[in-house]
Amino acid sequence: MPFLVFSPEDYTGMGEAMGLMHLTRFFARAGREMVVKQSKTASTEDLKNHHVVLVGGPLSNHWVPRTESLDFDLGGDFLLNRNPQPGEQVEYRLTLDPISGHPTTDWAVITVAPGIAPGRVVMVLAGIRSEGTQAAVEFVTDPRYSEQLQRSLKADPPRLFQALVRVEVKKWQPASLTLVAIHPLPAR
Repeated sequence: MPFLVFSPEDYTGMGEAMGLMHLTRFFARAGREMVVKQSKTASTEDLKNHHVVLVGGPLSNHWVPRTESLDFDLGGDFLLNRNPQPGEQVEYRLTLDPISGHPTTDWAVITVAPGIAPGRVVMVLAGIRSEGTQAAVEFVTDPRYSEQLQRSLKADPPRLFQALVRVEVKKWQPASLTLVAIHPLPAR
């Protein structure tokens, strides 16, 4: 008798799929070719030889760095802020509607970090849930948000950083995105 089994190594949410669609359109408009791979088929050679965009959190992408050198770290149903600045929280939690159980607030992290080879960069676009991942991609590909990110990075932007985005969710879709914090990352 067949039965449904959750398979974390095969998981892709709609937010990750929608995010990939946004990235594909973004690169096509820029006239840039993009190679798409499942995280389980990507290799260290890919990360050594190319700049890489990783879409999705640890549940859907095993390449997402989980390291204490990053200020914002996704874990379970919360986001940990290892280096809270004034006015920031230590934890940002996913909130669910108490009646329906649907997400109402997700959190997304945009990370631009050093790659594994000199001169290479890895961008990670991830949320606590799939809706947060979709929002992270929208934040870097939609001019309304990417311009806000550029302005917030100021005139002398850090090359490497993490940005935290609050995501209000309506009917399983990111409805409102708010940039909450930007933390520069040290260069290696």
